Amino acid sequence: MIRASYNTTNHTTKKANKQKNNLLPLLYFYVFIVFTVAIEVVQADEYWPTIKKLLIQCGEADGRAAHDEAYLKFRHYLDALSADQLIEAGRQCSQAADAIEPGTVYCKESFYLVQFFEGQYPKLDELKDIEPMLKEIKDRNQTNLWRITLIDYLDNSKWMKLLSDEQMYSVVDVMKTVILGETEHDALRYEAIKTLQHILGQLERHQLLTDPIVQMQLTRGVKLEKIKKEINHGQLKLSDNYKRNQARLLRCYGDFSQTLFTIIDEPGANPSLQQATVSGLHICSKREHACTDQVKSVLEDSFRNYKRFDFSIWDSLLYVGDEVLQLPDADEIAGKMLSEIQRIYENEKDKKTGHKIKSQKDSIERIIKSNKKKD
Repeated sequence: MIRASYNTTNHTTKKANKQKNNLLPLLYFYVFIVFTVAIEVVQADEYWPTIKKLLIQCGEADGRAAHDEAYLKFRHYLDALSADQLIEAGRQCSQAADAIEPGTVYCKESFYLVQFFEGQYPKLDELKDIEPMLKEIKDRNQTNLWRITLIDYLDNSKWMKLLSDEQMYSVVDVMKTVILGETEHDALRYEAIKTLQHILGQLERHQLLTDPIVQMQLTRGVKLEKIKKEINHGQLKLSDNYKRNQARLLRCYGDFSQTLFTIIDEPGANPSLQQATVSGLHICSKREHACTDQVKSVLEDSFRNYKRFDFSIWDSLLYVGDEVLQLPDADEIAGKMLSEIQRIYENEKDKKTGHKIKSQKDSIERIIKSNKKKD
């Protein structure tokens, strides 16, 4: 971006003052022109077409010098955009994809979103204000591609590290809203479950690492895993502030569980969504909160009634029933599960689907063999 400057170096003060009076009108005119040009660059509503054109020029540049020049133009344009303008550019990018494939959650344009938005947006204020993003995610008038992209960015470890605890709790609330939206695209609900799960894990880790007693133990060279075990066994008592934070976090795990309860039995649910739901409940079952017993009960029921679910997640249900819940009749149910998927495999005529069934059958067989070795 062009910057106006006025330098009086190597001039006497008297001469400079005289020249200043003569040059002021010209200077004001010059600043006005530069300011106007800059505004035209960053306030034009064609943000995305400009970004895409500059990115394509970078890709098509012949030679290092030409590429560097094209990239410099791209960077100058991107750096001139405000947070609101970047969001508008992201909207426009997703709308271009949606025009090609309405309702899509993935398109070539999504690659461009990664190219310019993921790295640039946090640079503006280090994500000190994520409300505009959360507003976009909640707005169901926005495209699926744009909303799922933003959800995915919030699951990015680099972004997550910039968020405060309160911001992460705000993300949790918005993710629950998306998960509970029965008419939402399954891919959005899947990503929302994974993001919420990872955010809770990040909160848990952050609260632990910022506790002064834990920090003292780490300074002494004690490994974090050992510290966790001592905390779980009641051998290491942490600060009252940590206990308060933990109580709040465990309430969130309880709320997350309740959210997942509402969708685990949805008829005709997408297999990936079923997988994410079981995975989320598995994580919740490891935490001691108000719904822990209910979580285990729901998981046990799901394992025992595995036929309600798509065959592609039967191995996950087997793992939960055998490894997590350690049900006494898990081996017996596993045998029935294996016989059933063998029957499905033998009756399948489509080669592609048959390959998927065989992969699942092999996975179930590996779990059964592994359990026999333990016995």
